[in-house]
Amino acid sequence: MTKDELMERLKGYEWTDLECKEAGKDIPKNIYPTVSGFANTRGGWILFGIAEEQGRFHIKGIDSTKIDRISGNFLNTLRSGQKLNRFIDAEPAVYDIDGKKIPAFFIPESDRHLKPVYHSENPRNTFIRRGGRNERATDRELFYLTREAVDQHWDSRVFDEVDAASAIDEETIRWYISLFHTLEPQQQRIDDPVEFLRKWNFLRDIENTPKLTYAGILLFGTDQYVRRILFRPLLDYQRIDRRHDQWNSYERWDDRYLFEENLFKTWNGLVAKYRRIADHPFRLDPTTLRRVDDPPDYVAFREAVINLLLHQDYGDPHRTASLKLFVDRYVLWNPGEAYTDIDRMFVPGKGSVRNPTLVDCFRRIGLSDQAGTGMSAIFHNWYELGYRHPFIDNNKQDKSFEIVMDKASLSTRKAQYLSAISGIELTVEQSHFLSLAFEGKYLKTTDAAMALGGQLHAAHRVLKELVSMDLLRKETDNIHCLTESTRSLMDEAMSGDSSLEEPDHIPNVAIKSESGTPNIPPTMSTMIGLLSRDEKSRDELMLALDLKDPASFRSNYLQPGLSLGIIEMTIPEKPRSNRQKYRLTELGRKILGELAQ
Repeated sequence: MTKDELMERLKGYEWTDLECKEAGKDIPKNIYPTVSGFANTRGGWILFGIAEEQGRFHIKGIDSTKIDRISGNFLNTLRSGQKLNRFIDAEPAVYDIDGKKIPAFFIPESDRHLKPVYHSENPRNTFIRRGGRNERATDRELFYLTREAVDQHWDSRVFDEVDAASAIDEETIRWYISLFHTLEPQQQRIDDPVEFLRKWNFLRDIENTPKLTYAGILLFGTDQYVRRILFRPLLDYQRIDRRHDQWNSYERWDDRYLFEENLFKTWNGLVAKYRRIADHPFRLDPTTLRRVDDPPDYVAFREAVINLLLHQDYGDPHRTASLKLFVDRYVLWNPGEAYTDIDRMFVPGKGSVRNPTLVDCFRRIGLSDQAGTGMSAIFHNWYELGYRHPFIDNNKQDKSFEIVMDKASLSTRKAQYLSAISGIELTVEQSHFLSLAFEGKYLKTTDAAMALGGQLHAAHRVLKELVSMDLLRKETDNIHCLTESTRSLMDEAMSGDSSLEEPDHIPNVAIKSESGTPNIPPTMSTMIGLLSRDEKSRDELMLALDLKDPASFRSNYLQPGLSLGIIEMTIPEKPRSNRQKYRLTELGRKILGELAQ
């Protein structure tokens, strides 16, 4: 945390990951519930020398003669196990604010195998950090924390109530074996279901009787035995033919189905439902259950749903995963948070997963390109469609994971405004980063990567370009801010037209130079000429422009044209319709006339 970030936070109330204590003479006795809360959720900062009075923070500082003693005692206590049941390796820092010393300590989230963290040798003194408060863990929350600490994964447990042959769904296992040997011809062929499941650890022999693991039943079991191990539906599917903001939870859905079958039958059922609502009709390979052409919309849906199926907490008997398909977004919710933090979801490499047996089973038949997490594929393909990057809530407090895939288009209007009045040429990626940084106080590298479809290396490159152009300032390795001159220019540019915030309005100045000549890239001039007489589809435009790469067309022609308000969709309510075409707006026709002069 930088000093500037700290000062910004102190303007408001205590955050989920920040707590301040006056600590004028010694360590506050009530600080350990906070340590417990931070360690059991996602970590956070504790600051001494800051008092809270009437909802405001006041910087008091710590006497320089007492800092070493207070800080040393606090760190030693955290590492000694005297107050807490686990050692806490805090990261210390000292801030100087107007000559006043503020000791700070970052309490990291504890490994799940070391939770729950509690104080006074009493598990009832386990706390959860929620909304700037420390809340004593409920019995259910304490149960979740304790269960997650166990080394054995839920999917590796053995279901010993019945022998394997009675619980296997014959159709599912025969399909899987056939596909497995088609894709893995080098493996020894085993056609007997029991022997196949035994080899791949879905079955174990208990007292000379073959018994399926929980993973074996969830993947290949009959409906009856899937219900026996779950005690609740596997997935609650809902299709709602309205926008998200036009629907209330008490209203009826347009289609609903509670899936209580095994994972492969559930996946097959979901694909069948998706085919009915997909804008682009598609063919499905009956052997692999994969779409033949794999366009971005289907890949994003496939990876998000498989992520939902593979990574939920199946050991939670009370909460059911849900998939809600609205007209303008998909909302996928899981019981059980991801073990990997959001900041590391896009870093190559295999992270810790909740159900490794399920993941490996899907990966062996190529059903999911990235069954380990699938996040990069989700974000990349959503980005290919021109949408804002999905929103992720990896909720450590409530033990849940949600991903919202909004179909709202990327907006770079603010940055295009800056580009127009400053004369600086910006790429689509640079414009989007500046817009994100302007909307917030700062831009995290992770958010930048998500905006580019999970491409971390590309995000670093674009951020470096903006820093070299003196448009962004690097605060830390993970934080960038607008430079003062950039923010001032963007503030000034927008102050004259408050309607810029309206999504469908683009002021003329955004595309004009001082001389009045259209200040637009050459690519825009070419596309305006192509649309001068009639509407054209994407394929027609790409053919006329002699372009082969859809991504290049989207980045250099389509997105800038839509963002500047020069072109518009003929079917805006269905961006992915196979009948979609593009035409000039009133602004586009005005520019066409000026170009002809």
